[in-house]
Amino acid sequence: MATFTREQVLTLLQECGVKSGDTLLVHSALLSFGLPSDPLFDLDGYWYDILRTAVGPTGTLVFPAFSYSYCKKQCFDVLKTMSTVSTLSNYLLRDNLALREQDVSGKESQSKATAYTSSMRSGKTALYRTLDPIFSYLIDTPQAPTQLFSNVCFDYGANSICDFLLKQKARYLMLGPWLYFTLMHCVEQDMQTPNRFLKPFAGTMVIGDSAYNSTQYFYCRYNVPATTIKANKVDDLVAAEVAEGIATLKPLGNNRVLSMLVQDNLDFYRKLLQANPWYLSQGPAQTREQMEAQAPDLYHQEVHRAYYPAIALRTLKPATEGPLPDKAE
Repeated sequence: MATFTREQVLTLLQECGVKSGDTLLVHSALLSFGLPSDPLFDLDGYWYDILRTAVGPTGTLVFPAFSYSYCKKQCFDVLKTMSTVSTLSNYLLRDNLALREQDVSGKESQSKATAYTSSMRSGKTALYRTLDPIFSYLIDTPQAPTQLFSNVCFDYGANSICDFLLKQKARYLMLGPWLYFTLMHCVEQDMQTPNRFLKPFAGTMVIGDSAYNSTQYFYCRYNVPATTIKANKVDDLVAAEVAEGIATLKPLGNNRVLSMLVQDNLDFYRKLLQANPWYLSQGPAQTREQMEAQAPDLYHQEVHRAYYPAIALRTLKPATEGPLPDKAE
């Protein structure tokens, strides 16, 4: 069975273009690599320590903390709602929750500190979460994000997670078999591709002891067979990016690591969509009217954009000045 060491991973990340001071957007399926040959206390902590070492004390790590429970009318708690897509995100969320509980109780935990807890206690980094109850991101950084973030999940322009990553010249790092290019919806929304539409999701978000009414807009696909994403087309896209020289794909353990600049990925996908707006979809191409007849929904609703600061999870204070949603009654 293939295995690996911490030093091998760090060397591989350097070969993928990762350097100190970088911003990494990390999607992961850590168990797919198998277990390292190094002594192991906590798999997520092991990988977090490697990633933090790779970007150094001035670098930034961004993790998807998506939760689809909000779409099912469950409240979104910025501190406590776990991610359904990333164990690394949940590792950071649990550590922050434990640290807050220690602050309240005044008692130090007797359990072994993880890499992130140690980093937090030393003041080297802080964790922020964007106020998107569906597609929130955790931003692990020594410097607070000073911009606001849109309540439209996949806005491309100013005050969006895409804007933040592009300004940071962020790099995609995909650890494992699945190719998660969630941000590519930003290009689809920007181009108004015919397979998707903006849909509002209203509910309640919680910050500490306060509840807020919020509405989030998600660029949903029409729920018809023609809009289903073809996995092999995503593989083809990555193969083309590797051939073009903008992406690096390297084996590690039982799986692989993919790396490229976020900007390069979005620009490459935009070119594909300009040639064929249905590039990733099952097809055949259909009009909006045809799809709406098959899947009745609340189409063509007005979008009310709002912009909110990220929240520092240790203190539950906004990272920068900006409005919060209206408080729930």
